[in-house]
Amino acid sequence: VFGLDPFWASSAVILAALWYGRWVQRATIVLFNLFVYPAIIAFAFDPVRIAVLYIAATAVLLSLSEAIHRLVQGYAASLAREKLAQARLQHIVSNSPFATYSLEIRQRKPREVRCTFITPNIELLTGFSAHAFTDDLGTWMDHIHPEDRGKIRRMDLAQRPRSVEYRFTRQDGVEVWLEDTAQTMSTADDGMLEIIGQIQD
Repeated sequence: VFGLDPFWASSAVILAALWYGRWVQRATIVLFNLFVYPAIIAFAFDPVRIAVLYIAATAVLLSLSEAIHRLVQGYAASLAREKLAQARLQHIVSNSPFATYSLEIRQRKPREVRCTFITPNIELLTGFSAHAFTDDLGTWMDHIHPEDRGKIRRMDLAQRPRSVEYRFTRQDGVEVWLEDTAQTMSTADDGMLEIIGQIQD
């Protein structure tokens, strides 16, 4: 009994602190003492000393459970704030008139340009889902007006103008003018460039 008592008491309190509120933690301690203390008294020769030790141990367990409770609650509150911030950001991005994108350009041969990110509201502008462009950037180029497509193809993306306008044919066949504003970010020595931009009607 003496060997298992502290272990089970600590385990029960810690589990209560992790999963339940303060009243469950304290009820766990009280119930444990109500069941175990009489059994220990039956085998002990100095019940007063045992009582003092039990009170001290209970105080330690209460402090431990409170500390764990506050730690867990703080972590849960932090996760809730992060989730709320992400939801708010998603709301702003989804309802913004600007679609934000990121292109990755490999300068070394074979030269490659791919879309690594684009916000879901691109579908409001073009009728195409974001996956249509991240899976195949050629989809974007294919829907640029033929008279503007050559200009875009000849453009050096590493030194492109900050703002470019061109005509784009939406998925429903409607032709719209898009303003493409972007900034080129150079990376270290890996021959990669990143373009971060926004598109609006």
